[in-house]
Amino acid sequence: MLLVYGHRAVRLSTRSALRDFAGRVDRMISAPDHDAIVDLLVDWGAIESAAADALSPEYDDELDELDAWRAASDGAADAVCASWSSDRGATSTALRQMAMAIATLVNSAVPDHVMARTAEGFAHYALYPEQYIAAVEQFVRTHQPDDVLCVGLRSIGSILGHVVAAALRRHGVRVSTRSFRPRGDPFDRRLHVAPRLASSLASRRGAHVAIVDEGPGLSGSSFAAAADFFRGLMFAPSQIVLFPSWPAPESALRSERARGAWRRHVRLTVDFDAMWLQSGLLFGREHSVADLSAGRWRNIVIADPCAWPAVHPQHERRKYLTRSSPVRGGTQARRLHPSDVSTVHRFAGLGARGHAIARRARQLADAGFCAEAGPLSHGFLAQTWIHGTPLTRRSAAHIGRIAAYTAHVGRHFRIGEAEPIDEVLEVAITNAGAALDTDAAGPLEQLARSARGAPAERVAVAGRMLPHEWIATPSRLVKVDALDHHDDDFWPGCRDIAWDVAGAIVEFEWTRAERAAFVAEYRRASGDRTIDLRLPFYEAAYLAYRAAYTLLAADTLAGSEEGARFTRLSARYRRSLAALPNAR
Repeated sequence: MLLVYGHRAVRLSTRSALRDFAGRVDRMISAPDHDAIVDLLVDWGAIESAAADALSPEYDDELDELDAWRAASDGAADAVCASWSSDRGATSTALRQMAMAIATLVNSAVPDHVMARTAEGFAHYALYPEQYIAAVEQFVRTHQPDDVLCVGLRSIGSILGHVVAAALRRHGVRVSTRSFRPRGDPFDRRLHVAPRLASSLASRRGAHVAIVDEGPGLSGSSFAAAADFFRGLMFAPSQIVLFPSWPAPESALRSERARGAWRRHVRLTVDFDAMWLQSGLLFGREHSVADLSAGRWRNIVIADPCAWPAVHPQHERRKYLTRSSPVRGGTQARRLHPSDVSTVHRFAGLGARGHAIARRARQLADAGFCAEAGPLSHGFLAQTWIHGTPLTRRSAAHIGRIAAYTAHVGRHFRIGEAEPIDEVLEVAITNAGAALDTDAAGPLEQLARSARGAPAERVAVAGRMLPHEWIATPSRLVKVDALDHHDDDFWPGCRDIAWDVAGAIVEFEWTRAERAAFVAEYRRASGDRTIDLRLPFYEAAYLAYRAAYTLLAADTLAGSEEGARFTRLSARYRRSLAALPNAR
């Protein structure tokens, strides 16, 4: 088993969060802004889904306690749909509806705390509620429904189900909305529904059922679970319509139940490129746009394809380059002249997360370590393109600068929590054992013992210190891709800053003398007097994680050039891990 992904949840005080939302809505009513309303919807969806999970821990039921939560979600979704249609009056009315529902919740029995999870599509994958509004237009044209039951699959599908319902309401369609948590094995999800709710749903057999979620993922079993449940209630396959986030081919799904659902039911999606790029909605039409996603940025910054670093296309954020001069060859990235004035637009996330990433970008830019940060629009953060040369392995001329950056991150991005050494140890043991095909528990425990003697605080670390992410210009060294690896869909999350110190040492493969110079420079810049006690453990943990990630990537991309790159990279990490003192 390889431990690579790192899904996280945040514990929220429910009443405190509700009061914060009430204030946001009140400030927004008189001057609604579309991006701000989308952010509101995204953030509200996280707490609404968490509340539904708290109130329905084992199965979903028809609970009166969920009525006000659904009413607030309806208000947020109605506001987004009205704002998207430039209907200012209806937007303000919907926000007032949301405010009234939140006031009801503040004065009623709600869970003291909820565990809110980041909606991955909104945070990482540039999934927009407006795409579901457009998909409803297709639904109305092709099916002409007059009664629809909108079924949102928690987490993110819950609020998206309300968006689909709101878009249908604007067409005069009768709608009702419920959310469900698919449970069980990830490749064989099922809906657990109480008899009272099942009976209520069965009474709607004359309606269409719109099943709404992001994905599908590898299995597609969540969509299959919902579709099978409603077929079991005697809804005809033609009544059940799926609203996924992308047009996954049937062959991509590893669950036979999901493949069956894909064959039986209509699926409605709206492509990101068609909606946001080709229309000019995202960046306008006055600039040329080149797609840098999925490793295409390498065409610009590294001339020799043989020197390209390994990239997992599905794990990169969407990013685009805009400039005023025309792009020859359409949207393909090409090498830039130093005189070009260009901007990179990188998806930072919708909702509060996008704004947090933008604040980090501005702080690092003000300190001189990162590119100048511009506005955040539709979840994309604008940053100035840096003309320069990426560093390579064993580059040693900038050790002091890299140490200063690492110290800066360690000082300014602490999160006020102690590092749980045992959590890091557990993951490291699992990954090292899988990578080296041996029991690594004893040696890693010995390294962890030293780290436990020098407890440190968790930091929103850079997470990766890969050489090609450092760009040398005539005047300075700039770190790119420095914003969100502490809060992406992968491990390690927030860690002891020793993770980044170890990462730099591992990735640059410095000599013993260069390594010593780097640690000394970091110690001087940071005042971290116990780094030598913690570093051996974190170097092993970093290597174990990177070996696991690259093994998984090599397997996923097997048979491609990227798969071959990851195979070579994994072999290097595993050799380095095996060569560590006490590693095995």
